Amino acid sequence: SDVCSSDLPSVTLALSSGKTYTGTFTVPSGNGTVTATVGATDTAGNTLAATDQTGFTIDNVAPTVSSVSFSDGGSSNATGPYKSGDSVTATVVIAEDNQLASVPTLTLNPGTYTGAGLPSLTLARVSTGTYTVTFTVPSGNGTVLSTVAATDRAGNALSLPGQTGFTVDNTAPTVTLAFSDGGSTYATGPYKQNDNVTVTVTFVESIGLAGTPTLSLSSLVSALNTALPTVTLTQGGSANVFTGSFAIPAGDGAVTASVTAADTAGNSVAASGLAAFVVDNTPPASFTPLITSPLAAMKNGDTMLFGASGIAEPGLTLVSANLVVYDDATSGRSEEHTSEL
Repeated sequence: SDVCSSDLPSVTLALSSGKTYTGTFTVPSGNGTVTATVGATDTAGNTLAATDQTGFTIDNVAPTVSSVSFSDGGSSNATGPYKSGDSVTATVVIAEDNQLASVPTLTLNPGTYTGAGLPSLTLARVSTGTYTVTFTVPSGNGTVLSTVAATDRAGNALSLPGQTGFTVDNTAPTVTLAFSDGGSTYATGPYKQNDNVTVTVTFVESIGLAGTPTLSLSSLVSALNTALPTVTLTQGGSANVFTGSFAIPAGDGAVTASVTAADTAGNSVAASGLAAFVVDNTPPASFTPLITSPLAAMKNGDTMLFGASGIAEPGLTLVSANLVVYDDATSGRSEEHTSEL
């Protein structure tokens, strides 16, 4: 007890009726139990001094919250984030020397949360000072806080907002892919056999991914589809970036990619048919040289335009051509010139 005897009032009793006496006083500050001593003398001079009689308890301390916790029943992310439809149990532990006047209340309040209305909660006592309630997580996204309110039997009230809450996440990750052969002229393809290609998989995800995502390659060309390698992803420079390297196989055709991943709330993405790259292991077909210039004799300094026609090769770029010039048809003298195109 931290009640000082000197703080306790003296009570003057007055006859109320018959042999009943009453007195009124104001309870002081402090906490603890108080006993009473009664003194009286009858008309014959006999005295009474009854000590340590039944008194009362002074409680000026409001209940305190020992803990507020949330659990979805034992998943790998028991304390959240949660998604719509998850069944979550809130546990509130109250520290109170004396009994509560009633069951405390737990209210959910939006932090950054927007979406469907947050549920109303009614706690139930499971043991001394411990109360629980189970509710279903609504649709929406953002952080949720909690407010605990309680009153003890002395009338001391607790209202504690901004307590531990959880995060609601109903948004699946999104993904983008980028392929590169390490910096050649055709960094994003097409590629040929044995090219070493790196894929970078970037997710947009505010909460975090659960585990390592997977990526698979496929082609409608049966032989190429069979030869495509398995790609193992590893985390890159940030939490939402993963990379994997592989060698291009033999074959020809377009390749697409599929990515699967899930965030820590359990929202999953299964993106298939994503644009990837083209494999081309077939050299260009033969073509016809094309010379655009006067066919008459030419002299030093004249300009001759030359190229090629009849090329049936998508994406082909001519880099250079060799031109052999003869002095005349009979001398056999010649000069070879290479020109960048």
